[in-house]
Amino acid sequence: GFLRLPLCPIYATAVLIAYFLFGTPREGGLIFKKLGRGWLRSTLYLLVCFLLPSLIELAVGYFFDTQFNTCLWSYEHMPCHIGGYVCLPFSLGWTALLFVFMRWIFPLLKRGIGKLPKWLCNALAILLTVFILLDTFTQAAALTSYDFSFCAPYDCIFRENRVQ
Repeated sequence: GFLRLPLCPIYATAVLIAYFLFGTPREGGLIFKKLGRGWLRSTLYLLVCFLLPSLIELAVGYFFDTQFNTCLWSYEHMPCHIGGYVCLPFSLGWTALLFVFMRWIFPLLKRGIGKLPKWLCNALAILLTVFILLDTFTQAAALTSYDFSFCAPYDCIFRENRVQ
């Protein structure tokens, strides 16, 4: 999740929203299907790939900072940042990653998962759900405990340690 275990819901949320509303760059989706396959769809899709993860990262960073007095990451040392929650270089990186993922990797995963037996898909869904719940409970326990030293190796910066 946010501080422990390898699943980070921030970027998975961006992928899911991108897929359900905008589809993939090739197939379109709810919103982009009517645009055809021209440069307009690709340009708008790139804009979505820029805005979606950036806005989610901004909202999550701000929420944890204001609600838990915990800064999960800080881009304050980076150029063109907004409150240290997002910055232009990382937003451009997330743009490229999301576009490449949705253009080439996601369709392969979708086809591959479609070929799996239903019982295996159900088992994987249950396993993933258990894993995410464990991560959520671990994170909740970590946020309510006093000792945040487990975060140090992950460059987690708390408000009292934040560079002013």
